[in-house]
Amino acid sequence: MKKWNLFKTVHIVLIIVLTSFIFVELYNQVDLHTLTYLVILLGLLLASLPLYTFLKQYIFQTILFIVAFISGLYGFLTEVDNYPLQNAVYSTFRLFLLDVDPVIGNPPSRLVALPLSIEVARWTAGLYTVSTVSMIAFRYFGQSILRFRIRFFTKDHIILFGYNQRSATLVKNLSDKHSVAVVAKELTMEQRTTLQDLRIPYYISNYYDDGIYKKTNIKNANYAVFFHDDDAKNLDALIALKNFVKEHHLKKLLHTVVHIEHPKSEKVFEKIASEVDNDDELNLFKPRTFNLYHLIAENHLDSNPLYKGYEKQLNSVEGKGLHLLFVGFGKVNQRIAYHALHLTHFLTRNTIRITVLDRDVEKVKKEWDQLAKRYDQFADVSFKSFNLDSQFLMDLSDELLQEITHVFISLKDDFLDMIEGLDLPEKYTDIPIYIKMKEDQLVSEWLDTQGGEYRSVKRYPFYHEVLTSEYILDDKLYKNAKKAHENYQQKRTDENLTPQKDWDQLSALKKESSRYQMLHNDTKLMHLGLNKVPLDDVNKNILKNDDYQAHIKPYVEALAEVEHERWNSFYYLRGWHKNVDFDPENPVIDAKKLHNCLVSWDELDDVSERANEPYKEYDRDNIEKLNLYYEAQKIGLVRGT
Repeated sequence: MKKWNLFKTVHIVLIIVLTSFIFVELYNQVDLHTLTYLVILLGLLLASLPLYTFLKQYIFQTILFIVAFISGLYGFLTEVDNYPLQNAVYSTFRLFLLDVDPVIGNPPSRLVALPLSIEVARWTAGLYTVSTVSMIAFRYFGQSILRFRIRFFTKDHIILFGYNQRSATLVKNLSDKHSVAVVAKELTMEQRTTLQDLRIPYYISNYYDDGIYKKTNIKNANYAVFFHDDDAKNLDALIALKNFVKEHHLKKLLHTVVHIEHPKSEKVFEKIASEVDNDDELNLFKPRTFNLYHLIAENHLDSNPLYKGYEKQLNSVEGKGLHLLFVGFGKVNQRIAYHALHLTHFLTRNTIRITVLDRDVEKVKKEWDQLAKRYDQFADVSFKSFNLDSQFLMDLSDELLQEITHVFISLKDDFLDMIEGLDLPEKYTDIPIYIKMKEDQLVSEWLDTQGGEYRSVKRYPFYHEVLTSEYILDDKLYKNAKKAHENYQQKRTDENLTPQKDWDQLSALKKESSRYQMLHNDTKLMHLGLNKVPLDDVNKNILKNDDYQAHIKPYVEALAEVEHERWNSFYYLRGWHKNVDFDPENPVIDAKKLHNCLVSWDELDDVSERANEPYKEYDRDNIEKLNLYYEAQKIGLVRGT
C-alpha cells in the first residue's frame, strides 16, 4: 500500500512537471513532433490515473508498458521516413528486448542521438522488462530468498503461528512496520499469494517441530505471537516453545503473546506462566495473553468513556450510578461488560448496574460466571430472557429504559442491530447507543459521520482497528504500568521497606493489575477536574508539579479509596478472596488466590498495622504521581473549564 501510494505520488508529480514543460516548449516554439509527443505523453499519464483504483498490484509494470509502447510506436512512425506500421510495431517490441533497431540517422546507426519519443520508449521498455523479470523471479524464488534472510540476517522480527481470517488482518498491519514470518499447518494458494505479495516468508509446519524454530531464527526474534483459531492449539504451541527455550537457552528477551478466548483456557495459561516465572532457565521467556474481543472492548470504552455525560452524578457521593443495558450477550458484549466492571469506580457510593437481555439466558449467564468471578461483591448484574425476533426494545417498560445510561447491541443479525439501534434515539435522545456492525457495510461508515437524531448512535470498533502493533506488541499501557511499578518500588524504598520484584520478574497477573490501574487514570482526571493537552502546547497553562499537588490535595483521600476499590474489583473478578487466616509474612497466596488486602478501605488500616505496610500510602501515591504517568506519554494536565 505504501509502495502504491509512492507510485501514484510520483505519477502526479510527473504530470505536473510535464505540463509545465509543455508550456515552456510552447513559449520556445519547439519542433512540432516533439511538442505533439509531449502532449501525447501527458495524455497517457492522465488517462492511466484511473488504473490505480483496480490495478494496484501491477500498476508500475502496466504504466511502463503503455508509455513504452505508445512512445516507441509514435517515434518510429514519425521519426523514420516511410517506415511501415508493421515495422514500427516490430521495432517497438524489440525495445523490450533491450535493443534498438538501427533505423535512425544518416546513415542509420545505433550510436546516433535518438529522438525524445524513442529515448523515452527504450528506457521505459527496459525498466518494464527488468521489473517484470524480477517480479517473475521473485514469484518463483522469493520465498527461498525471504526465508534465507530471516534465518541468517534478520533480528528483532515477529513470528506469527497460525493463519486465519483474524490473524491475516494482524499480519497485514504488522508488516507495515516490522519484519514478519508466518508459520501455519496449512495454507491455501490464495493465502500463499497474499503473503508472497506482502513479502512475508511462510512455513508449512507443525508448531511443535523444533526445526521450525531454527528456520525462523527464533533466538533473534523479538516476538512470538500465537493466534490459531482455538485456544488448545495456542496453548500447545506455547508449551512447545517453552520446552524449546528451556532446552536451547535464549540470549535475548523473547516476548510471547498468546490469544486466549475462554476463561478456563486463561486458567491453564496462568499455570504455564507460573511455571515460567519460577524457572530461572526461562528468565528471557515472557508470555502474556491477549483477547480480540477484549481489545475491542478496551478500544471502545477508551474512545467512549462511560463517565462522559454523567460527570455530575458520578462526582457526587449520593449520585446515581451507571446502568448499562446489553442486548445480546455474546463474546463481544461479555468482554465489554467485563472491562466496564474494571473501570466504573467513581466517587458515588451507588454501584454499577448491568441488565442483560438475551434469548438464551442460562447459557450466557453460565459463560459470564466463568468469565467474571465474584462480580456481586461490587456490581448488580441481572439477566432477562428477551427475543428480538419477536420483541422490540421499544416495548420495554419506560421505567427500565429511563434508568439506563448506556445501550450495547450485539446480535448475530447485523440488520437487527441496526434496526433496534436506530429506533431507540427516536424516544431516548440522550442515551449513548452502541451497535455491532460488519466492516464491509457502507452503513457502518455512514454512522461514523452522522449527527442530528443519530448522533448518540455509534458502532463498535472493527477488527483491523485493534489488531495492530500498538495493541498487540507496543502496548503503551504496559509501558506506563511499568513506570507505575517503578514508582511503587521507590515508595517502598522511601519507607525503608524491601523492594519487591522488578517489572520483568512480575507475574502476568500483577502486570495486568498495574495495566488496569493505568486504564482507570482518565476517570481519576475527570474527578479532579483536569484535562489532557499535548505537553509541548505552549498556549495552555499546563500544571507544574507543585501546582498539581496543590490542586489535588482536597481529592487525594477520596480518590485513594476509589483506587483501592478498583484494585479490589480486579482481584474479585479473577476469583480471589480475603485471606481470613492473616499472615503478615505471606500477604499473597497465589495458589489459593488469597490476599490480605482484599478488605474495605476502612479495614485496610488494621491490615497495614498488622503487616507493618503502609498500604493506603500506595493508593494515595497513585493519585499524587498521576501527572508523571501522563508526562511519560508527553501529555500535560490543565484545569478544566
